[in-house]
Amino acid sequence: MKRRVLLKTIFRENGFIFPASFLIVLLLLGTTTAAIRLYENHQKFTKLQIEQMELHSLVQSGIGKFNYDSRTMEGFPSIGEIVYTFPHGRTDISYEITEKGYYLITIAAATEKGTKTTIIRKVMP
Repeated sequence: MKRRVLLKTIFRENGFIFPASFLIVLLLLGTTTAAIRLYENHQKFTKLQIEQMELHSLVQSGIGKFNYDSRTMEGFPSIGEIVYTFPHGRTDISYEITEKGYYLITIAAATEKGTKTTIIRKVMP
């Protein structure tokens, strides 16, 4: 009974249907726009995360290769610079031995897309 009264009220010819349908369309349009914006932001964030992971992998690969080279090469100098080229970019390492026997290295990594970072770290020989 209540349902019939509500339907009669909605479908009367006195102009109630336009505001109700307008409100529903407005809500659907707002929800769709918000979902599209959220999706765009998610895509941007994912691209930034991928670039950050590439930089992190360049830094870690550079440190690993530096550790390997410093341990295996005969007559490894105590101060110097080394440039490593990897598939995703390039890593420049400047190093020197401190008084305590650690290597103080400065790592400058750059991806092919142009993203750069510089890190200073102590590494055991």
